[in-house]
Amino acid sequence: MNRKTISEQIGSNIRRLRKIHKKTQVQIAESIGISRTVYTRYENGEIEIPSSMLVRICEAINVSASDILDDIIEK
Repeated sequence: MNRKTISEQIGSNIRRLRKIHKKTQVQIAESIGISRTVYTRYENGEIEIPSSMLVRICEAINVSASDILDDIIEK
């Protein structure tokens, strides 16, 4: 079975929410002060997102961390 890593799940949720809020990768990357390439790697789950950066991404998209993590964290 091909299971996504946590980084991939988080990235996928960020991508989905970013698109819902009609933001581009460039807009988000610029607003949080990183390159689009690094931001894309976050969305693809290629690199882990530091918690401080996750907070900045949430602010840029205008969502809460729980919106991104809700279906990932086991209850």
